[in-house]
Order: sequence, then C-alpha cells, then structure tokens
Amino acid sequence: MVQVVSTQFVPRLLSALCTWLLLLPCAVYSQTELVIARGDGNWPPYEMEVDGQLTGFHIELIRKVANNLEVSISFKSLPWKRAVKMVETGQISAITYIAKTPEREQFVYYSESNILSGTNHYLVKRKHRDDIVYNGKIEQLEPHTVAYISGFTLGKDFDESTSIHKVEVASSKRVIELIAKQRHDIGVVSVDDLKGMQHQGLLDELELITPPYIRQLFIWGLLKKAVPTQ
Repeated sequence: MVQVVSTQFVPRLLSALCTWLLLLPCAVYSQTELVIARGDGNWPPYEMEVDGQLTGFHIELIRKVANNLEVSISFKSLPWKRAVKMVETGQISAITYIAKTPEREQFVYYSESNILSGTNHYLVKRKHRDDIVYNGKIEQLEPHTVAYISGFTLGKDFDESTSIHKVEVASSKRVIELIAKQRHDIGVVSVDDLKGMQHQGLLDELELITPPYIRQLFIWGLLKKAVPTQ
C-alpha cells in the first residue's frame, strides 16, 4: 500500500525542493516556463486529476516552492517510459518522482533525503490459477507472461532477466484488464491501482499474491545536465 509522508516532514521536504529547483542551470531559468514531466496515471493522494485538474501532494508541494521562488512551471503528463526518456535526453529538465536505478543515476540527481513516498507492488493473477506460485524465487515467474507498466523498474533481478516473458503495457488499468481476461498470466500492480479500477467485475476475477513483490521508494528527479526545451 502507498504510505503518505507524515506532515512532520513537510518543512524538510519544502526546504529540499527549494534546493532541488535552485540546482537548475541558469539556461533553464531563462526559459519562460519550466516543464516538469510526470507519469500520465492517477496515484492518489500524490498525483491525480480531480474534475479535470491536476492535484495531489507531489503537485501542490512543487507548486508551493515554485511560487516562493517565483519560477513559472507547468506539468506535462506522459506515458511513463516516454517521460523518463525525455528527461534522459534533456528535452525536459525535471520529473515529479522517479525510482532509483544505476542507469537513471547517469542522468538524474538523487538525494536520499528527498524521498517523497513509498509503494508496495504486488503480483496479481486470475483466481483459481493454482499453477501460478510465487514465494520469492524469481525463477517461478519464468514459465509465465508478466504484464507491467512500460518503463517501470521492478528490481535488478526482474529488469535484467532474459528468461521472464515480459509484457510492457500503457497503464495499470491495462495490466488489470489483461490478467482478468486471461490474456496474460501475472500482472504487477499496487493496491491503489486496484482501488482506482472502476470495473468491479474485473477485480472479482483477481487474486493478489502476498507478500509484496517489491517496495519502491520515489524521489524527486532533476536532470544532471539540463538542456533548454526548443
């Protein structure tokens, strides 16, 4: 499940985000507007659309600091894989949150003091699939197809495995649909992904495999060498 950052840490996070924005090169500040990428899904209470408006803890925190620094910002919602790629190539200078990997450390500043939130991701299967068993051994995934959000990192063993049949899809909603309709064997989702699914009939077909497959810590991400957007 997603854990909300305690309010006692908000002043520290505000201070850290001020530093985060001040690290931006002058070339970026010279732009009319700083564009910040984000994944195009809803992850309440952190990032979501309410009545067509983007809001949430991450969003409002960044807006508050940008306002204090008199920096004009906008958020660009993108498929997750594209959002990360645009930061990597310098087309966008920052991203609202990102999990840490050795590859991403090549182009994103990380600070362990800037952890925003943590999410448990679970394996999910269709009910009565007794042939699917997982108790911590990644080899148990190899006979099956595993659907997950494109661009998500799910730990070194999973990311580097060439034996698992991986299926990247556009959203957690699509993951759930594919597993419920038996198009693929296993999905990787969070409890909040399941709660946000409107189709109860599909959810009734699913079974969560416990304990969590992986816990992700999300940190603010800033491009190490920002390039102005053309």
